Amino acid sequence: MHCFAVVVVRHPRTKRWLAVQETSKHNRLWWLPAGRVETGETFPAAAVRETREEAGIDIRLIGILRVEHTPLGPQSDRMRIVFYAEPMDADAPLKTTADDESLGAVWTTVSELEAWNAAGQLRGKELLNWALYLEQGGEVAPLATLGAESSGPEPHDTLHMEFRVFFQPSKPNYRYTTIPLAPVEARTDVYIVHSAGVGIKHRGGNRLEIKVRTVDAGDGWEAWTKHRCDDADVNAALARLDLASLPAHPRDVRVQKRRVATVIGGLYLLEESDVVVSIDGDHALWKTICIEGTRRECESAAEALVHVSLRHELVFRGGYPAFVRDVVQRRATSQPGCVDN
Repeated sequence: MHCFAVVVVRHPRTKRWLAVQETSKHNRLWWLPAGRVETGETFPAAAVRETREEAGIDIRLIGILRVEHTPLGPQSDRMRIVFYAEPMDADAPLKTTADDESLGAVWTTVSELEAWNAAGQLRGKELLNWALYLEQGGEVAPLATLGAESSGPEPHDTLHMEFRVFFQPSKPNYRYTTIPLAPVEARTDVYIVHSAGVGIKHRGGNRLEIKVRTVDAGDGWEAWTKHRCDDADVNAALARLDLASLPAHPRDVRVQKRRVATVIGGLYLLEESDVVVSIDGDHALWKTICIEGTRRECESAAEALVHVSLRHELVFRGGYPAFVRDVVQRRATSQPGCVDN
């Protein structure tokens, strides 16, 4: 079967449509991001990848416009899924340098698309027709319509969860999103190392916050509950929650957090923070980015985040409790490396 992902991308502020200029193979005509789904790749992953390659931006898939299946003969079929999407960063620059994937990309309007169509500058009318359909209030099916073969939806598919990545930036002052947070939020937390699924923070005086992982989906998505208590005896607080006691000599880790961006999308919340981890006078700078929402609706955003984070150093995927524990363990063994919890 020949499988293709096609993407209709609309800018959330300007309401313009993303058009890609094809290479000489397609006579330098304008079209939309699209391409073949590679072996072992999902349709959503292909949609994100093709848009990045042809337009130079990361996108968040919003929904599905159409699933198309065309029999081509006794031994061949063609299947296409048309996605609706928005840019992850509304201010991200589009591709301007030509390569084998495309000559570049622009944001355009329906009237401009109509003019291009009249002048024979469109490869096909798909982008124009979909833009007209959506501007007239056309329906968009949820992303959850598409999924791997299974026995039905899992209980946590629609649960509000978080997907968090830590990495050490390869460049100073690196920013994942250009959308500023004003004012910047900053605080310092002191973590008591417990386990990957339990985080304990001092909140001043005898106040504690205990964060417990309730769902680990196994693909980076987790759900947590928070418990705040006034208790000088940490083990007593843990016992009330039926959690294991602290080890004999627990480590305290100072974590300075500086939240620099918050992006609220239609289906998710994205937060970006600079993090300084201090252990026995040693300091290490990290970046953490968290996506919060339902796993099935935010998979493309998570895939884009993983793709970007792997360009940097010492990537860690998981929540703060596991991250803090891992930093302590790595320091004790002096074993640098890439960790994916």
